[in-house]
Amino acid sequence: MVNRPDRLGELLVKNEVIDRDQLSAAMEKQAHEKGKKLGALLMEGGALTQEDLERYISVQIEEAVYHVFQWNQGTFQFQPDVVPDEHVMRVSISIDALLMEGARRVDEWSLIERKISSMDLIFALERDPLQEEGIDLTEGQQRIIAFIDGERTVTDIVDESGLVEFETGKALYGLIQAGFAVQVGKRSAESQAKGSVEEHLNLGLAFYRSEMMEDAIREFRKTLELDSKHPQARANLALISLKSGRSQEASVHFEEMGEGAEMTYAVHRNRALALERIGRYDDALSAIEEAEKLDGDDPGLLLARGIVQFKAGDGAAAMGSFKGYQDKVGDATLSPMFFAFSVLAAGIAGDMDRAVEIGREGLQQYPND
Repeated sequence: MVNRPDRLGELLVKNEVIDRDQLSAAMEKQAHEKGKKLGALLMEGGALTQEDLERYISVQIEEAVYHVFQWNQGTFQFQPDVVPDEHVMRVSISIDALLMEGARRVDEWSLIERKISSMDLIFALERDPLQEEGIDLTEGQQRIIAFIDGERTVTDIVDESGLVEFETGKALYGLIQAGFAVQVGKRSAESQAKGSVEEHLNLGLAFYRSEMMEDAIREFRKTLELDSKHPQARANLALISLKSGRSQEASVHFEEMGEGAEMTYAVHRNRALALERIGRYDDALSAIEEAEKLDGDDPGLLLARGIVQFKAGDGAAAMGSFKGYQDKVGDATLSPMFFAFSVLAAGIAGDMDRAVEIGREGLQQYPND
């Protein structure tokens, strides 16, 4: 379920199981430990119990199924004998109960929609039920009251209360029926457009992470239809083009990011690679220089510079860059790209002895390449 609002980390934070700092620390660790699940990292750090993890993973699964119940049409593909990976946590959920609850929600939501026809509606409290005696509020109603302020949309209330859409809608519907909450507006067209931009962008990022590139391209292009200068959509389209071997197309996307775009280290590196592949070596070197201003300690920049210099025909300059890369890496393992291009650079520089020496060393480290 791509672009799901009930991501595990956010569910845990909004329900005060963990705090924002613990989530950030786990996500940062996850970036360096590929394949490691966020929940496992939170448990290892002592921020989360097995019981809470299973509970909120169950919530994720259930909400995904309930979301499907809202669809009026669609297609499906059944794949027999496919089971979850071994490292995926399993939880036990009653299928009968899941289907019965889904059917009940469909019926109940048809009533809720009579008062809450859009998630962009804004409600305010006409009377505060907390100030009146004898009012029996549900737990959901108690949680959302503080957010019914005449400014937040229903979507905002979902995001900030920690409740899922159905629970929020049900709680708000009860307050409306009892005369405590009234509709006072709807999100402006400008805000809706901004929301649509973010929706398409987030959906594109979700498709990209799932390696569904055609769908990702579609969503990033929809983002640009609403905001033609959106830098993140441009950067991601450029990255997809680069990975697909369309370097000219990638370079165009990078150039169209606009002057106000935040040019990160990654953007400069990827732009340099695109320019190198289409033979614009001077521009590629300029992009590498911009990347150096942001992270001059990365030895990979010297390797990239050396490759561009070699392709431009300057073997001596390339050898200097490769030497700098080698010095910076020190005792760490050298990239196979270093050996491949260093041999060639030494050759065009006329240093055949050095070329043979590098080649032999490369074969020792990478005998199968």
